[in-house]
Amino acid sequence: MAQPQTYRFCFGPWNLSEGADPYGPITRPPQTFDWKLAQLKKHGFAAMMFHDDDVVPDIDGKSEKTSPICH
Repeated sequence: MAQPQTYRFCFGPWNLSEGADPYGPITRPPQTFDWKLAQLKKHGFAAMMFHDDDVVPDIDGKSEKTSPICH
């Protein structure tokens, strides 16, 4: 008999986007990254995938000396 499976899921901050797509306008107001993290915790998610620029705005304009990710 097969063993029961336990699944674990994560999502990315883009899953909580403003709802715009190439064919339509924004459908809900933008939310901060902190708000998105709170929603993750509120709904029982244990992990979030994200890109460095999801956490550090304008990361491409920062040097290694000013970027918190490089420390």
